[in-house]
Amino acid sequence: MKVSIVSPHVDDETLGCGGLLLKLKKKKVSTSVIFVSENSSKKLDIIINKIKKEYKLKSIYRLKYKPSTLDMVSKDELINKIKKCLINFKTSDLYLPNPDDIHSDHYHTFKASLSASKWFRNKYIKKILIYETLSESEILTQNAFNPNVYINITDQIKNKIKIMRNYHSEIKKFPFPRSSTSIDSLAKLRGSSCGHRYAEAFKIIFSKE
Repeated sequence: MKVSIVSPHVDDETLGCGGLLLKLKKKKVSTSVIFVSENSSKKLDIIINKIKKEYKLKSIYRLKYKPSTLDMVSKDELINKIKKCLINFKTSDLYLPNPDDIHSDHYHTFKASLSASKWFRNKYIKKILIYETLSESEILTQNAFNPNVYINITDQIKNKIKIMRNYHSEIKKFPFPRSSTSIDSLAKLRGSSCGHRYAEAFKIIFSKE
């Protein structure tokens, strides 16, 4: 198994898949993150290096588009860049952002990634899932996230929140959506749906298994 998370922004990988990445780290599964957009800075370089160490990521890919500009990027360009990352890593299990988040970067990342991972374009991919991210844009979404896969992150939730705190400018005090309290609460809610104290939820949309 080789797992890749496609992250529209730097922090989405932890919000949506932090617990998953920590569980995979313990199992010594090869993992990678594709960061599609970012506000480049020396501080961010330091943070990303910390994230790589915390999750023991095998690879990190940084496409370095500016946030909120993906609607202006050539579709073919974005598809090909993501495709190259997936083929280079030989991704088998792919996790994509929820396209129903009204932030356009999430939608365009999802669409481009899905095109890049079609079975006749990428022979390695066996499974594709959607993850959810806490965001202030969720208040306007018309389609609620309906998961059909849950993973127990009871042993990982504290470390997930600790790792999220590396993103100083993104995590704020409750009731801000990206807060420690909100992350904890969502994990409890998802846990209550599957019989665990804490869980992360996903929606599987493709499987060859």
